[in-house]
Amino acid sequence: EHPSGGAGADGSAALSLTAAQLAESSLRAAAAAHVGGEALLPQLTSLSLASSRLRALPDGLEALVGLRSLSLDHNELSALPAAVCQLPRLAHLSLFHNKLKAIDPAILALGPTLTRLGLQHNKLALLPPALLALGSLTDLSLTHNRLGLLPPIGGLASLTTLGLSHNQLAALPAGLEQLRRLTSLSVAHNKLTSLPRALFSLPQLTLLCASHNLLGPRLPPVAAAPSLAHIDARHNRLETLPRSLLALPRLATARFDDNLLPPPLAAAAAGGVASLRHHIAESAKGTRRGGGGSARLHVVCVEASSGANLHAMARAALDPGPLETPPRLCAFTARLSLPASEASAAEGGDAPKRASADAASAGTSSCESEEAVAERAAAGLGSLPEAVEAHVWVRSAGG
Repeated sequence: EHPSGGAGADGSAALSLTAAQLAESSLRAAAAAHVGGEALLPQLTSLSLASSRLRALPDGLEALVGLRSLSLDHNELSALPAAVCQLPRLAHLSLFHNKLKAIDPAILALGPTLTRLGLQHNKLALLPPALLALGSLTDLSLTHNRLGLLPPIGGLASLTTLGLSHNQLAALPAGLEQLRRLTSLSVAHNKLTSLPRALFSLPQLTLLCASHNLLGPRLPPVAAAPSLAHIDARHNRLETLPRSLLALPRLATARFDDNLLPPPLAAAAAGGVASLRHHIAESAKGTRRGGGGSARLHVVCVEASSGANLHAMARAALDPGPLETPPRLCAFTARLSLPASEASAAEGGDAPKRASADAASAGTSSCESEEAVAERAAAGLGSLPEAVEAHVWVRSAGG
């Protein structure tokens, strides 16, 4: 039986070894034989030791300084081998289906190069903060573990895909709002009772899977997630759905089966996005603000240049104008673009800062930011009526 593998056009090589092959030869010797001698060991860029019943790594891994991909799947490892953290070019590391109970903080040494990390199907109950500070990671899978609490996650600034399904999480970690590149998040099969508002402020979030949790009685407003195309919240305890679903221009699939929704709403949700949108729109027709006939649902998205301008737009959104039947406002989303100098002075920089205001009652608003500019922006929503889902984004004119 011979080691399997191949060579790339650039002279790089890939190698896959079985348990039987490792029993016959050392890792270093097998690798050297595969690439044509020890002097060529740096040319080995991909190594698989999957399904080899390993409880510890064989000696010689540290000599493979050119490795960019390492698969240790389906073994019996109970800890991250120290030698792995010494590989200077490692970009892809897969350790799924092992018996890992802890991750050595030394993994931080891989921070500059590691982009994909697979730790699914292990026995992890805690994670070191070092793991969540790997700034180059784009893909992290922690599904099928025993995680009940996660440290702040904001250090994973490059992350695009995060898998946390099949754990014991009662809350999502702090710092989610800093994952500005996140496109896919799976948190299904946990113990979540709510989702943070910050989750729906992520500009590139496309897929959200939160099925089989304890979410209820409602979701937070979702209008500030412009890229959201797929949401799965089946098997929860939702009693209603946010009207701001209508404000998601890219929404293609929305699954809300097996919740506590009223039968008409549940039936509409089961019929797909078009059916759900139609039901939400029709449900607003019973609300009238003077005049005859039924009110039409109204969603407003604006861009303002000052707090006063924003206030005027909020008032204009309520003005029926020449319409015989005035529209009923259900969602108001605004982006407040300030001159760079004003934004810089108010925010201490030109980084985008969210000032979200929820018009919980007529004439009042609440602001999550203590910055003066954010307060002025939120004040502009004072004229919105009760139950309108409102969001304000504050940024510099060049941000």
